[in-house]
Amino acid sequence: MSTTYPITVPFELAGSYGGFVFTPEGKRRLLLRAGDGQEHLLKVPRLLRRRMIGKFTPGEPVRVAGTEEIDPATGKSKRVVDRVLPPDAAPASLLVDLAAVSGPASPPAAPAVVCTVRVCAKKSCWRRGGRELWDALVQARDAAGLADRVELRQTGCLDRCKHGPNADAGRREHSRCSPRDAAAILAQAAAGGIQPRS
Repeated sequence: MSTTYPITVPFELAGSYGGFVFTPEGKRRLLLRAGDGQEHLLKVPRLLRRRMIGKFTPGEPVRVAGTEEIDPATGKSKRVVDRVLPPDAAPASLLVDLAAVSGPASPPAAPAVVCTVRVCAKKSCWRRGGRELWDALVQARDAAGLADRVELRQTGCLDRCKHGPNADAGRREHSRCSPRDAAAILAQAAAGGIQPRS
């Protein structure tokens, strides 16, 4: 299977908090009203979204940062927020950070893992080739000497059962994977183009 990877670029937007709304497709998105009158619908991971709902009121100024994924085949883009900043502060001064709500930080002495690659180990994905994908990822990671940069983890359902086998590398989703995709998934994760795990 040939996999086309999206182009990933950082973004930062300022505007007023409009709360979370549902798109016509039923997806929950952050509504950010920019000063020029534009409205932006932004994807926010669940843990970060839960923290934002109680912290901000509609109309409050806010600045968000994250990554924009552009599909080279279609030109469509998707912005994923991973940081929320005060409107007038430097980027280092975070109000809410995805890494901070994801769990405790690793001890400083621990190896610096660039990315965790999660592979769905539920029955549907496992039977469709997830086990073979897992074995290929383990072999490719060990052969490339990436054990200190890429963590592999078997996980529960990734909510894309019809498109299995599925894997996630940071915020990047990989569906209909085969063992041939293992090297490309690992190379992308090890390159550090995905938000590092804290």
